[in-house]
Amino acid sequence: MMEKTAGQIEGDLFKAIKSTSLQTYINGSIYRKGLRPLNSVKEDAVVYFVDGIPGQRQKGNVEVNVFVPDKDNGTGTYTQDLTRTTAIEAALANTFTQLPTTEYDWKLGDTIRTYEDKDSHQHFVCLSLDYSRITF
Repeated sequence: MMEKTAGQIEGDLFKAIKSTSLQTYINGSIYRKGLRPLNSVKEDAVVYFVDGIPGQRQKGNVEVNVFVPDKDNGTGTYTQDLTRTTAIEAALANTFTQLPTTEYDWKLGDTIRTYEDKDSHQHFVCLSLDYSRITF
């Protein structure tokens, strides 16, 4: 095996995520970084390559972020849809257990959690994954 590029690793994770049951938990689609439609108001998952270190054992970090539109609380103020973000956190924990481990050794890079995306009236649930793969 040879070392892979960032795009190849992101593509491998994208295919792996598409093979899990995540799509059944969200009302949107699964995208690679930069391909999610602008102003989407769906629960979309976006796969990102974050960083990597080359070598005989290639290591790095990738993320799957699921965007969840905020809810109007009845006063015109948008707030986190806690019911959906909590459910999606659990769905991403389940997704992690479904990832194939034939080429990559996946480990949680951080606790699965929800962040605010202030500019878009959305929150996103982040599954941070550390990966390792042997290149020889």
